[in-house]
Amino acid sequence: MVSTGQLSSKSKGKKVRASAAKERVGEAAEVKETHPRIVELEVFGWRLVHELLSPEEQEEVLRRYKTTRPQLPKILTSDPVVRKLGAKPGDIIKITKTSPTAGVTVYYRVVDEA
Repeated sequence: MVSTGQLSSKSKGKKVRASAAKERVGEAAEVKETHPRIVELEVFGWRLVHELLSPEEQEEVLRRYKTTRPQLPKILTSDPVVRKLGAKPGDIIKITKTSPTAGVTVYYRVVDEA
C-alpha cells in the first residue's frame, strides 16, 4: 500500500485502490520515452529503463537463462509502461534498474493478460 500521509479513521484497515496508489507514485515519477521500444522512469531516486525486446532478443534471453516464458515473472498488460510500449501478451520486457546503493540490476518480465 502506498500512503503519503496519515490514514483517517474511515480508511484504516481498508485497501487503497490500485489506481490511487499508481496516481501517488506517478506524481513522484519522471517519464521519458527515448525510443519507441524504450521507456525511462525516475522514481524516488531509482532509474528504471523498460525495453521491449525484439523476437530475436527474446529467444536469446530464453536460451541464455535456460527458461521458458511461463517461468518468467509477469508484468500485466494493464501496466502503464506496458501500454506505452505497445507490448502484447507473450512479449518479454527487459527492466534495468539503477540505484545509488545497489548499482545496476537487470530483470526480465513476460507480458501477461490483466
